[in-house]
Amino acid sequence: MDITNYYTANASRYIADTFNSDMSEIRNRFLSSLTHQSERCHSMTEGAGGITILDAGCGSGRDSKAFKESGFDVYAMDASESMVEHCRTIIGDRCRLAAFQEYHTDIKFDGIWACASLLHLKPEELDAVLKKFTRFLKPGGVFFMSFKYGEKDYIKDGRYFNCHTSETITELLNTLEEAEIIENFITSDVREGRSGEKWVNVIVRNKKTGSL
Repeated sequence: MDITNYYTANASRYIADTFNSDMSEIRNRFLSSLTHQSERCHSMTEGAGGITILDAGCGSGRDSKAFKESGFDVYAMDASESMVEHCRTIIGDRCRLAAFQEYHTDIKFDGIWACASLLHLKPEELDAVLKKFTRFLKPGGVFFMSFKYGEKDYIKDGRYFNCHTSETITELLNTLEEAEIIENFITSDVREGRSGEKWVNVIVRNKKTGSL
């Protein structure tokens, strides 16, 4: 079973397991970096209109909903038709059906949020996707991503997991000429009964100069 078929077949259970997970602490760290870069916004919840965020690999649309409710201009994409259908009930047709490798847009985003979504890409795929998505950022824009914490990749339920430590993700991201790491931190899984699982979270900034 490939990754898209897995999430389509298990859509209802996945949405139920993740939609109400409290990701506010990590979202706020991302938004703090995002709004710090944008002179057009004075807080994370007021005056956010016009600041664009791409929820990349949006899954249930949980974070798209939170960003929209905070006033941000939200777009989303996912490779699972079931996930896209659910997310469209939240943000409408701004959610597109596409895999990371296939996604293209003329929009330049202030921020990209890839929460637990890039981790299914194999190393040779991940490098190309990171370079492509970094180019979707405006100068100074920020890109959040998270991976399962670990030294070895693995396969579970037919899904490939690309794992990283703080050191290995730093090594990978340092190869991106247009990006620089501004935060690298470890968190526990917020889902019930899974606090023993760890995640490595990274926020990078597009180093290009110019007006946002």
